[in-house]
Amino acid sequence: MPLLLVTLILLGFLSAGCGGRQVVEVEEMPVQKAAVPAPKTPEKTFAKSELATLQELVGRNVIRPEEATQLSNRLLQEEIAPILDEQTLNNLEKVLLTALSQSDKQSQAVIQRDLGITNYYNKKYHKARQALQSANESDPRDPRTHYYLARLFQQQAKMEEAKGNKVMAERHRKRAQIEIDTARKLAPGNPLYQKNFAETTSQR
Repeated sequence: MPLLLVTLILLGFLSAGCGGRQVVEVEEMPVQKAAVPAPKTPEKTFAKSELATLQELVGRNVIRPEEATQLSNRLLQEEIAPILDEQTLNNLEKVLLTALSQSDKQSQAVIQRDLGITNYYNKKYHKARQALQSANESDPRDPRTHYYLARLFQQQAKMEEAKGNKVMAERHRKRAQIEIDTARKLAPGNPLYQKNFAETTSQR
């Protein structure tokens, strides 16, 4: 075979890229990461069944005290109660009042306490104070009652201060401090009662 022909054949192979195979560079496509849903907060995940239970109870004339307090204890959790709307709080108040009329002495203090908390979050402060003070008379060793009395007095202090009534505001502040101190003594292990009191009451 002439040398020229062999040279031409070899050049043909080289120009075609190693036996005629073309090397194609493939760009890597960016991998899209699946969106990770944000973790659900307690206030967003409280069971719809609780609201359904509330709707069922509010239409009844007979409500056992334990039914009412089991429901109110779930709905009045610190993470949930502040986001309940007015209608839900009104319905819970109605349920608790119905149960109160059918309760014995032992369950009255808890129902009165939960009535007070319900009215506190519904901004019915006069009713809240009446219910919480009644609960405290029945059971003066319930730290949660003292805690919400403290929050209530702190709220009333702010309202009086806004009116320019500094003397009354200071009186309410002192009452608030007495109540939160009592709650802390009765339940020293509860971290909620140990929080900065001003931060806690600023939520309302």
